[in-house]
Amino acid sequence: MPRTTLLLICLLALGVNLAWAQHGTANLSSAVPWQAEKSQVTGEVRLFEGSGNETAALSLRGRVGEGLEGELCYFTMDTEGEGAVNGAVRRSEMDLVAVNMKWLLNQGSTRIGLRAGLEMPATAPTGTNTATGGYAAQRDVIPTLSLPMEWGDPSAVSLFLEPKVAWFEENLSGNTTATTPGFGSVLVVGGGVAYNAGAIRLMGDATVVLAGDNSIDKTTNKVTDDLVWSAGASWEAGGSCALTVSAFATNAFGPTPATSLLATPDQCIGTGLSVSGEF
Repeated sequence: MPRTTLLLICLLALGVNLAWAQHGTANLSSAVPWQAEKSQVTGEVRLFEGSGNETAALSLRGRVGEGLEGELCYFTMDTEGEGAVNGAVRRSEMDLVAVNMKWLLNQGSTRIGLRAGLEMPATAPTGTNTATGGYAAQRDVIPTLSLPMEWGDPSAVSLFLEPKVAWFEENLSGNTTATTPGFGSVLVVGGGVAYNAGAIRLMGDATVVLAGDNSIDKTTNKVTDDLVWSAGASWEAGGSCALTVSAFATNAFGPTPATSLLATPDQCIGTGLSVSGEF
């Protein structure tokens, strides 16, 4: 996985001055926009069951104005399930560029933000039947909107709630005459918790689908809905470089607003690793 390794190597030289108040969980955003003078760079990989099943992301997050954050993220996915689907194996590929803005709507005991973004296919995300060569592709931009909220003391225990919607294509076209159903409009709500124990921060989240579909049934290959979750820990290493490393388990494909609400088929568990730094 050369591109995965490259993402991590590039980040190991960066310094960190991490503020837990500006961090959520692996799949949920903090309500507090990034307001540090320096920008944050994060590289992340998620390795799923089976060989050749991985996703990776590289993001830049910075202060745009008072109570306003901007984020740019490149996400790539390359997976090929080992099990057969109706006698065939499926392969999914995706390259996205995500642009997000976050505004602070309320500060205090209840912190509320507004996060809006667009996820633009760098190459059309495709699902391919490797036995027949038939594929379907998502070619349109994916708009996202969420309302991250949090309560508690970031130096102790924080609670998170995030209603979120992503607009995928309703129907996908490909190289066959058949039209493949897409996820369409997906409305979810996620809840999470983080416990700060000094240099170590424990975190977890779960997201349920209120409307729409966010996964693929491994037996029928049809769209369905499923729970999205994560659990893990972050370590603020300190020292002159002060790297922050996070490790977690999850069934979400990626960290962007749209990919973080997509569940892997059959609750396939991924092991995630991220490295963050400021410059």
